[in-house]
Amino acid sequence: MRLLLSILLVCIAAFLPAQTGNLVRNGGFESAAEPVISTWLKENPVGTKLTDGWLTPTLATPDYYNSDRSLCDGFPVAIARTGTGRGAFICGMENQLPGVKNYKEYLQGELTQPLIAGKEYAVSFYVTLDCSSPQTSTGIGAYFSSERIQQNSKEKLNVNPQIISYQKITWKDGWTLISGTFKAKGGEKYITLGSYSDTSVVRLTEPGTAAATFISSPHISNHVYFYIDDVCVSPADEKLCDCKQGASQQKSEGEYYFFVLDASNSMNESGKLDLMKQQIMKFADSIDSKNKIGIMIFNSTPSILLPFTGANEDKLIEKKINKIKAKGTTNGDLAVKRMYEYIDSLKLPARCHVIFATDGIFRISLKTKAEADSVLIRTHTSLCVLQFGTTKNEDLEDMANTVEDGLYTFANEGNLNSILQTQMPVVEVVEDKSRIVYYSEISSEIDPMLLQIMIMSNPGDQFMKIPRKGAN
Repeated sequence: MRLLLSILLVCIAAFLPAQTGNLVRNGGFESAAEPVISTWLKENPVGTKLTDGWLTPTLATPDYYNSDRSLCDGFPVAIARTGTGRGAFICGMENQLPGVKNYKEYLQGELTQPLIAGKEYAVSFYVTLDCSSPQTSTGIGAYFSSERIQQNSKEKLNVNPQIISYQKITWKDGWTLISGTFKAKGGEKYITLGSYSDTSVVRLTEPGTAAATFISSPHISNHVYFYIDDVCVSPADEKLCDCKQGASQQKSEGEYYFFVLDASNSMNESGKLDLMKQQIMKFADSIDSKNKIGIMIFNSTPSILLPFTGANEDKLIEKKINKIKAKGTTNGDLAVKRMYEYIDSLKLPARCHVIFATDGIFRISLKTKAEADSVLIRTHTSLCVLQFGTTKNEDLEDMANTVEDGLYTFANEGNLNSILQTQMPVVEVVEDKSRIVYYSEISSEIDPMLLQIMIMSNPGDQFMKIPRKGAN
């Protein structure tokens, strides 16, 4: 009987289409270049078609431009990274619409085949912030689902994206790659792209990152406005998607990654502890051997499980991780104290990154927090807090918001891999002309004299210096 069943499964598999190439239908957002699209949707019902393979999953109004000559209210827009089509979406608003708490726009695409359960897939796409946007946003990512999303509101989607980036992208970054891998649950047929951050806007204050020009459509310049192009999903073993494009070697000195892991009894529930153990091993296996891994576990008392060791010491790291067993209660204050004391005592020659994983809701004393903040800031140590569950640990969130490159985020099986990928070693970016963003020409209907007066009235405006491709 088993033999017959095996033969039947093999026969069925033989007739199924092989999963090769880019599984995203129209990942380049291409369509006919005529008539030229030079407007934006004011309102739309859920499911409005943007172009072949792409529609709107909520009542918010993402945009689509099909030509190098496309405009928005007569003003230039970014030209596609490749081809002529590109999507566009608002990631946040400083001044929210009436009745809306956190306005976000999303684009929903269709895959050519459902994803296979247990199979690992690579995902990549490119985004660029419009040069007139005075703010940015984080949390741009991709969510995969077996059913279409249909949300009758303009609010942020309350889902856990499998791929997410917390990079604060500015217009100077040009076309920026967002990528990652994840293991499919099976049956996923749709990809939804946009910002999944609870934060609406992040104001750009560093020199050179603020808006390059104010000469733009208010639809764009008043909001966090991103363009998107070249979406790719493929089996990870094909190495088709650009998951590492635009990067060269890691920083030569290597860095230190310190996992502070809650090993109390509650972490045994729903497999949280086992999930973290698996992800630490995967993290160590994914980074260069010049980087170091350290592990501290805590319950009622903290202990250093693994002093910093080379990331290539697979057997030692695995041996130590396999010893971790859940027991006892959570003494978070003592864990934070032991963490900063350990880091401070080592006088590390390179930067340290703390990844603190817990499901605990505990208080940190004012003294402990003040000393921790002081050490982490003085040593330029980053802090990523992975909070399991649905309740915030306000003291840990406050610590993460205080230190350099801090991140506080809820973690679960669906998003943990993507979050940890954002904490991996920084790579040096190779100068790549494909990152340059070109803009269309301004409408001939706008009075040139008026335009000149507008530019002269704002000496810092860079409108005339923005790279352009004129109509052929």
